[in-house]
Amino acid sequence: GPNLLLEHHVGLGLRLRQPVGRVVLEGSVTEQYVGERGYTDEITGQWRSLSSYWRTDAALKCIADNRAWIGASAQNLTDERYQEASTVNPAPGRLWYVEAGVRF
Repeated sequence: GPNLLLEHHVGLGLRLRQPVGRVVLEGSVTEQYVGERGYTDEITGQWRSLSSYWRTDAALKCIADNRAWIGASAQNLTDERYQEASTVNPAPGRLWYVEAGVRF
């Protein structure tokens, strides 16, 4: 694939964990900045610039008795429009997912 030149990428996150009786609540928020970058188009040989963007991800998880959990997460919480690769324009929007599990 094309070589991507990236000069600025910064991430900052906050993670919290709070016991509440037999339950533990975990939460996180991360903010990511990706600066202007670009690549050489393999077909035309021309330089293509990709705009900078901010992306926010968040997650919340509830763990009971250290055995069962349920959680929800969102990538690109603010539904920012950006291009991450030469073949996908724009990148997928907000992505929600839920997880649950039990440890035996």
